[in-house]
Amino acid sequence: MKMTNHTYDILKKVCLMITPLVTFILALTDVWGFAWGAELAATVSAIGVFLGACLDISCKHYTPEDE
Repeated sequence: MKMTNHTYDILKKVCLMITPLVTFILALTDVWGFAWGAELAATVSAIGVFLGACLDISCKHYTPEDE
């Protein structure tokens, strides 16, 4: 998977914000009693894992392996 440096940088920033966002969602849904909090947090977390995997694949294609 190839992507531009700009796309990689944006996705990396998004991935770094996923964990705090999940924590924020869980805290608000618990405090305010919003419905679907755990489901929403799990969905956001799954998106973060998928983006992280895409970034890892892209990084491995970009960085040559030293043998």
